[in-house]
Amino acid sequence: MKPSIRRLTGLAAVVGLAALVNIAITTSAPAGAPPPGKSIVWQTDFNKALAQAKQQHKLLMIDFYTEG
Repeated sequence: MKPSIRRLTGLAAVVGLAALVNIAITTSAPAGAPPPGKSIVWQTDFNKALAQAKQQHKLLMIDFYTEG
């Protein structure tokens, strides 16, 4: 093999590997998503949710819903 072809082959391998790493990184879970195997446990009782948020020093997210 000529030296220039060896260089191109090595460069192609490095570029291919970089592309695979990029695909693996960008197709992982979106930012802010819970880690795999964990999910959000939603509370339906406001007072219990408020007490839990205070105990864990976390913010409380409230979802209001109405028909129509």
